[in-house]
Amino acid sequence: IYASLPAGDYHRPIKAGSYDLTFSAFGFHTKTVYGVAVSDEQTTILNIELEPNVLTSQFYASDTLANVNEPINFFDTSYGDSIVAWEWTFDGGTPYQSTEENPEGIVYGETGKYNVTLTVTGEAGGTNTTVKEKYVRVAETYFMQDATVYLCEGVFFDSGGPDNNYSDNETYTMTFVSMLESGIMQVTFPAFELEEESSCEYDYLEIFDGMDTDAPLIGKWCGIDNPGRIVANNINGGLTFRFHSNESNNFSGWKAELSCDTGVDITEYSIPEIKLFPNPANDIITLQSSATIDWVIIYNITGKQVYRSRGVGLSMDINLADQEAGIYIVNIVGNGFKVHKKLIIH
Repeated sequence: IYASLPAGDYHRPIKAGSYDLTFSAFGFHTKTVYGVAVSDEQTTILNIELEPNVLTSQFYASDTLANVNEPINFFDTSYGDSIVAWEWTFDGGTPYQSTEENPEGIVYGETGKYNVTLTVTGEAGGTNTTVKEKYVRVAETYFMQDATVYLCEGVFFDSGGPDNNYSDNETYTMTFVSMLESGIMQVTFPAFELEEESSCEYDYLEIFDGMDTDAPLIGKWCGIDNPGRIVANNINGGLTFRFHSNESNNFSGWKAELSCDTGVDITEYSIPEIKLFPNPANDIITLQSSATIDWVIIYNITGKQVYRSRGVGLSMDINLADQEAGIYIVNIVGNGFKVHKKLIIH
């Protein structure tokens, strides 16, 4: 339950019983009150006062993986004693220092990993400093083209780059492979906009789990249906991207952040147990998962989306009686996982 100004109080009907209540507010120590007795049809009043935290320096950036000369904004989230002064240091950045509360437009002219430091001064004269080591990563920039690239970190744009739209009548295939021997590619899309079409037949981006377009299709995206974060799941650790645009209506495209990893830091992408049966199928298939299913998206062998639906928990039935015989790719998406399975329809 949340309180807000001007009242700042809580109202909540609740059944009789004994409850533990935890109160928290930004800049204050959290406080828990145990064993609060509540009776039916009675009002219980608690007066709670939280103690301020000590002066603490905190901040975050608009982006921590950027391309060369891309402006980055920084935001102060420090708390405690009333803050009267800020002193920022941006190693490798321009400008190098700032006394603004929320500096904007910091740029880095060379690739690398850079520390950021913030010292805040409280009204009583105390100071507190936070240093985030290698917080900003400035990486090489790659534009959509026909190529295979081995890398461990990079920023990936459509052909128009960060400032322009992609062009009409484009067809490109680009593969990224981890430079680490045991690494796998990961991609995250902070921005994505292509031409909208219900079946993604006009402008679209396809992503394949492997070294070329013969690898399993992970998905096909258009409009503002952001692919989110995708992790390779193949022995080579590569991801292949195929982009197509038709003869009209181009848009801003995408910005994607590429990185390679040995798998140590991506445990949130552990694959749940998912069963799809019958397979081959005639009409209705059943999906059963050990983790909640959020979305199911099915593509035919040409990459056309033929089915899309929100999940309904751990199991769901899908009627595909209207689909032609052939091979299909079933994408099952949940919180922290994306699994694709091959389906044959008789």
